[in-house]
Formats: sequence, C-alpha cells, structure tokens
Amino acid sequence: MKKSTGILIIFLCCLIESSGKPHSAEWDDVRAIHLKNNPVCVLCGTSKDLQVHHIKPFYLYPELELDPDNLITLCTSKYWGFSCHLIAGHGGCFKYENPWIDEDIKKLKIFADPAYIKRHGCTEFEEYIRFMKRRVKEFNGRKR
Repeated sequence: MKKSTGILIIFLCCLIESSGKPHSAEWDDVRAIHLKNNPVCVLCGTSKDLQVHHIKPFYLYPELELDPDNLITLCTSKYWGFSCHLIAGHGGCFKYENPWIDEDIKKLKIFADPAYIKRHGCTEFEEYIRFMKRRVKEFNGRKR
C-alpha cells in the first residue's frame, strides 16, 4: 500500500469516528488564538509540532469544540521520545478519550523532572505510561 493511500484511510476512519462532523467555521480562528496564548506543549514544553487537543473529544462533545476551557496544547514532536498528543491526550490510541488527562500530565511532569530521575530513575515514568494507557483503554472499552 502506498503511503498516501494509508494516510487517506486514516483520514477517512477519523471522519467516520467523528460522525462526519466537520469543525465549525470559527475553529481555525479559535485554534490560532489558543496557540498564540498557549505556544508550548503542556507536557514536555516544546514549541514544535503543536496540536490543539480537545480534552473532551470533539466527536463526542461537539458543543465544546470552541470552548477555551476544553482546549490544551500538546505536541507530536516526540521530544520526550513519544507523541504527547497520542500518549497523554488519547492514552496511546487516537480513538480514545482520556478523562484523566490533567492528572496524567501532572504526574508525568513530576516523573520526568531531572532531579526526580536522578533520585529515583526512569522506572516510575515508564510504569505510569503503561498504567495510563491500560486505564484509558479499559475506560473506552466500557463505553462501547
């Protein structure tokens, strides 16, 4: 399969997943304002490859699409070795909602702090990511 075909399939799956609801006409402006006011990833702090993430997914809560309180900035830069958007925002699967995103970000920032790693190593960080992915997967499995 050609790469462009694979990308098209992913795009079509996302449309189906989101019930085919396109973003509103105001989305581009809201997104630009959000990124201007929140120009770094809330997890790793990079300013590269930024995404505006809906805390409550747009396809489940379209009425919250433009609500600034439902938006956070995450990246796909792999600055920490993984996509913050994919892992923290979706628990490792873009189809998933992570209702614990705020809690997860706070804990991951603690575990990733160089002083913490110097004292405790990387084990807790890696274990928490595994726990987070498992918890989000179970939560989303129960919803279906």
